[in-house]
Amino acid sequence: MVWSAAMPVKNKGGDTLQTSDEFNYCTMSPQWEWCFQPRKDKWSLTERPGYLRLYAYRPLQSGNIAKSGNVLTQRALRINSTITVKMKIDKMMNGQMAALGLFGKTSAEVELGQHPVMG
Repeated sequence: MVWSAAMPVKNKGGDTLQTSDEFNYCTMSPQWEWCFQPRKDKWSLTERPGYLRLYAYRPLQSGNIAKSGNVLTQRALRINSTITVKMKIDKMMNGQMAALGLFGKTSAEVELGQHPVMG
């Protein structure tokens, strides 16, 4: 531990929080965290620009999210947030699962509906 030292960065302004998840970059934006070690061959931001592509694979232990792979997390910073998720699942097979989870001490309203898949 250092008890006193020169300030490493002098007031260059603060970072701003990311407010969009459009996946428009070749790297994952900093607001996303992998909950567990991701398998690089099972996700991509470049195969379909503007989308996060995840590939299903068998978890280490069925029915246990702590033993699943490629789980992304993002901390909700506000009490009143709007979350919109579009999932293209037409290539999924019987027994595969995709999900959106909200963890914490908040409540949520979820509206499910089918919308045409674009592109």
